Amino acid sequence: MIEQGGALARDFPSKIGHKPRIEPLFGIIPVHILFDAVIITVVVLIFMWLVRGSKCSTPSSLEILKRRYAAGEIDRETFLSIKKDMEE
Repeated sequence: MIEQGGALARDFPSKIGHKPRIEPLFGIIPVHILFDAVIITVVVLIFMWLVRGSKCSTPSSLEILKRRYAAGEIDRETFLSIKKDMEE
């Protein structure tokens, strides 16, 4: 064999006509397709988590009023008076 840079020429396949080999995972799915699917799934889950997190904002004033009435902090007349003021 011909020596090239300290290694045998047969150890380095020619770039001409050489296609990279895709190693299948368990003989079914190529590894790069599985890796791409995992990356896309992670990105989608992060996006969904961020969107869902923005919907969890502070409660509305009516919700706070109802909670205070249910807890007994205010009486019915006060509840109705404040609710009427908020609807105006």
